Amino acid sequence: MTRHSRHSGRFNRFSPKNDTPEQINSILGSSFSSLGIAAKIKEHNLKKAWAECVGAGIAKRAVPLRLIGTVLHCTVATSAWMTELVYQKSALTARLNSRLGAATVTDIIFKIGTVTPYGTVKPPAPKAPQRELTPQESRFIEDTTSGIKDDRLKEAIVRAFSRSRS
Repeated sequence: MTRHSRHSGRFNRFSPKNDTPEQINSILGSSFSSLGIAAKIKEHNLKKAWAECVGAGIAKRAVPLRLIGTVLHCTVATSAWMTELVYQKSALTARLNSRLGAATVTDIIFKIGTVTPYGTVKPPAPKAPQRELTPQESRFIEDTTSGIKDDRLKEAIVRAFSRSRS
């Protein structure tokens, strides 16, 4: 059996009549579309260009979440800004399309939510300072755990008690 008769055309990138390889752009192009990578790249490019297209004032208060087909879903900080952006929807769509290509965005849907600019990481919440245990609380924890013979278990219970009291 030859290589051509055993495998389907999907895996065999050589044609039986002409043993020349296909160009890489035709292979990648079909792979990107079948895996949905092209849509993700388009969404990424839109998020990167957002602030430049809409301006710093809007970018502080609204961010793109997802591009589903040609419908852009955005999160807006307040209802007042959402109302304003609904009025500016056609202008925003035109600016985005002029930067990213015609018909990249045909509609924008706004919803209230947390606005975190694309590419930034939200810092973790600061830990609350732990207060000192009172002598009575320390004595209670010691009395409660005094009968535990396993040292690791005893340490874990002491830590749990200490955290719950502070």
